[in-house]
Amino acid sequence: MKKPHKKQWISLRQKVIGSILLIYILLSSYFFYFTIVVQHHNAEEEMINTAQSMANLMSLAISEQLLHKDENFLQTFVKRAVNNRDIEYIRIVNRKGNLLAKAGSLPDHLLNKDRAAYEGRPFPIAQKITELEGPLHGSGHIFDIYVPIAHEDQELGGFFFGINTKRVNRRLEKATYVWSVFIIVTILIGSLFTYLMERRMRSSLKKLIQTTRHMARGDLAQRVKIEIGDEVEELGDSFNRMAQALAEKEQELVNARNTMVSMFNGITSGIAYISKDYEIIHANHAYEELLKSLTGCSFVIGHKCYLLFGQALDICENCPGKSAMKTGNPEVSEREIILKNGDQHILRIHSYPVQDIDKNRVGFVEYIMDITQQRKLEDELKIHTAHLQELAQEQSRKLKEAQVHIAHQEKIAAFGQMAAGVAHEIGNPLSSLASLVRVLEMESQTRPSKEKLKVMKEQIDRISKILRELNDFSRPATYRKSLTHCNQVIQSALGISKYDQRLKGIHVITGFDNEIPALKLDGDKLLQVLLNIIFNAADAMNSKGTLTVTSILKTNSVIIQFEDTGPGIPDHLLSRLFEPFFTTKQVGEGMGLGLSVSYGIMQNMGGVIRASNRKRGGSVFTIEIPLGNSETRRE
Repeated sequence: MKKPHKKQWISLRQKVIGSILLIYILLSSYFFYFTIVVQHHNAEEEMINTAQSMANLMSLAISEQLLHKDENFLQTFVKRAVNNRDIEYIRIVNRKGNLLAKAGSLPDHLLNKDRAAYEGRPFPIAQKITELEGPLHGSGHIFDIYVPIAHEDQELGGFFFGINTKRVNRRLEKATYVWSVFIIVTILIGSLFTYLMERRMRSSLKKLIQTTRHMARGDLAQRVKIEIGDEVEELGDSFNRMAQALAEKEQELVNARNTMVSMFNGITSGIAYISKDYEIIHANHAYEELLKSLTGCSFVIGHKCYLLFGQALDICENCPGKSAMKTGNPEVSEREIILKNGDQHILRIHSYPVQDIDKNRVGFVEYIMDITQQRKLEDELKIHTAHLQELAQEQSRKLKEAQVHIAHQEKIAAFGQMAAGVAHEIGNPLSSLASLVRVLEMESQTRPSKEKLKVMKEQIDRISKILRELNDFSRPATYRKSLTHCNQVIQSALGISKYDQRLKGIHVITGFDNEIPALKLDGDKLLQVLLNIIFNAADAMNSKGTLTVTSILKTNSVIIQFEDTGPGIPDHLLSRLFEPFFTTKQVGEGMGLGLSVSYGIMQNMGGVIRASNRKRGGSVFTIEIPLGNSETRRE
C-alpha cells in the first residue's frame, strides 16, 4: 500500500521567495568575492609592478649621484618623489647600510632595517609591512620595495621604496559600496516584484485549490477563472477542460451505473456480492425477495449470508463461495430449501471469486437460480421421453409387423395363385387315377393285388386332401361376424382338442379374464386358429408337458396367449414361421399351411398373431384382437 502523503509546512510563497533570495545571495557572494578579493589582489599586484618599475628607474637615475656621494641631490630627489600620493616613504643607503637620504614617514620597525635583510633574494623585492584595516581595506597597507643601486656592475647601495595602497583601496571601497547599494536595491525591487508575482500567483492557485476541493466533494460544475496571462492561466484553462471532461465522464458513469443497476435488478435470478467475511454488500431485488420468502427478513444488506440463507451460526457446509475463494475458480452447488409457506424449492448456486488489484481474493459473487420448475419439467420430460420411446418402439413394432404382413400377404397371394394352378393341373389326372384304381380294385381277385390297390387308393385320397387344402388356401374365405365371447371360443377349442390322442399326456392350465366383452367377429374362424395353435403345441411337446392358456383384457385389445413347455423355436426361424408351406415337422407330418392360414384369419379380423420363446424354455403364441367392435370398452 502507498504511504499517506505528508503535509508540507513550507508554503509555495516561502519556496519562491526563498529560492529568489538564495539566488541573489549567491550572486552577491560571488560579486563580493570578485570585488574584494580578486580585484583587490589584482589592483595591488598591478600597483606593486608599477612601483617596482618606478624603483628601478629611480635607482638608475641616482646611481651616478650616489657614486659621487651627492647627498643634497639625493635628498632633493627623494623629497620630490615622495610628493606622489601613492609613495609613503623613500630611503637611500650606501653599501654599508648608512642612511644617505630619506623622505616620508617610515614605520618604526623599519628604522633599523638595512639592505642585509634582502641579501640572497631576487631584486626588486616587494614585502608587505602593514596589516589590513577595515572590512574593505579602506585604510590600505604599505609594501616595502627594495632595489639595489649599482653603477657599472658595482653595487653602491640600496633604494628603499614604500608604496601605499590606500588610494586604490579607497576607489575599490567606493565601487564596492556602490555595487552593494545596487545589489540591495535590486534585491528589494526583486523581492517586491517576487512578492507581487507570488501574491498574484497565490490568488490563482488559491482559486485552483478551492475549486479542487469543491470537485473533491463531488461538485464537478465548479470552474476556475484566472486571467494573468501566463502559464498559470494555461494551467487554469487545462484544469477547466479537465473538470469538463470529468463531469462528462461522471455523467457517463452515472448513466452506466443506472443502466447496470437496472440490469442488475432486472435479472430474475438472485445475484449478490458477498465479502470474504460472508457479509452481503450488494444484492438485487430477486435475491432480496428470495431471502425474504425464506426468512421473512426484508433487508439483507450488511447481514451474514449464512445467518439468513443457511439459518446457521457458522459457514454453510459445502459452501460454494468458500470453495471459490479458496481455489480461485467458479464453483456450483445445489441445495434444497423450505420457504416460510412450506413450499420446497431446489436452488442452484454459482459462486465466482472476486480479486483486488493485488490479486487478493476479497469476496465472491453469488448467483442463485430457482430450478424447482426446471427440475419438475425435467422429470416430466423424462416421463414423456420414456412414453415417446415406448410409442416409438410400439410404432416401430407395428411398422415391422405391417411390413411382414405385406410381405406375407404377397407370398400368400403368390402361393394361392400357384396352389390354384397346381390343384387344377393335378386334379384332372388324379380323378382319372382314382377311377382306374376303383376299376382295378373291382377286377382284382388276388389278395396282394388288393392290398397294393388299397395303398394306391390311400395315397390318392391323401393327394386329394392336399388338393382340397390348396383350393381352400387359394379361395378367399368368407367371414360371418357375430357377437362372440372369446373365453367361450377358447373353452370350445380346449373341449374339442382334449379327445385328440396328441393331448392325452399334456396338462392344460387356463386363466381367463371375465371382464372381456363380446366381440363382433367370426367365431368359427377364431376356433380354427385356436385349434391350430393347440395342436402345434401338442406336437412340439410330443404329448407330454404343460400348456398354459390365458386371456387378458387390455385397454384397446384382448390378448390370448398359449405357452408350452416344448423345445421352443430356433430364433432364426421365428421370422419364417407364418410363411406358407414352411414347417418344422418331419416330411409327411404337415404341409406348413396351418399357421399361414391362421395368420391370414387374424389379419382379416384386424388382429395379429405373434410367436416367441420363453426364457425358461418353450414357445409362446400370442393372439391380439382389437376392441373396435366390442359392446363395451375398458377406459
